[in-house]
Amino acid sequence: MRKNGVNRELVPVDGGVCAPAGFSANGVYCGISQKTTIVSRETETTKIREDLALIVAEKRVPTACVCASGQMTGAPVRVTKKHLRSGYARAAIVNSGIANVFSENGEELAENICAALAKRAKISADEVAIASTGEMGKPLPFEPIE
Repeated sequence: MRKNGVNRELVPVDGGVCAPAGFSANGVYCGISQKTTIVSRETETTKIREDLALIVAEKRVPTACVCASGQMTGAPVRVTKKHLRSGYARAAIVNSGIANVFSENGEELAENICAALAKRAKISADEVAIASTGEMGKPLPFEPIE
């Protein structure tokens, strides 16, 4: 507990990100990250970790983003900052496995991903936040995300 009485500890919420009414979310494996092989005593199995997450709200909701403070910001950060100028969003899409940070076409790719999501969700691309994390230096493919 902080001095001002505000509890800043993270506490899991039943229902996760979908606990508030009007939110939907899902995670899928689309081939961006490597499949992880887990070896057990009995069998060798391949565990597939989701590498793409989507959160969609039924209505525009107040939205903020927290970004690392570096001299250079990556494409998803620049696109998200531009899209969140209004302070509202309807969707967030996050990939893991490859960071679309400093690719030559990174900003164009981030905008195209937002536009593809917006088209399917029937919302404005300016209402989509995007984040990308993972290995740097590899190109992020558009097709599996689309």
